[in-house]
Amino acid sequence: QKTDRGLIAAVDFVGIYEGDGIPDGQKSVTVSILYQSPKETLSDGRVGKVQSKVIKNLKRIGGTVRGVE
Repeated sequence: QKTDRGLIAAVDFVGIYEGDGIPDGQKSVTVSILYQSPKETLSDGRVGKVQSKVIKNLKRIGGTVRGVE
């Protein structure tokens, strides 16, 4: 499934954490995603749909997002 990459203006790596609270053999990776459109003001709903696709694709490759079922 293709994510609407046109609304993702930047993805920045923030950091990696291993240690307390993270299961053995896993890492916590933090990224920041900037959603932006040169054509329109983005609504929460529009960004939410794109973010849901990002999370779905992350799960497809074995990742998880804390706080998201």
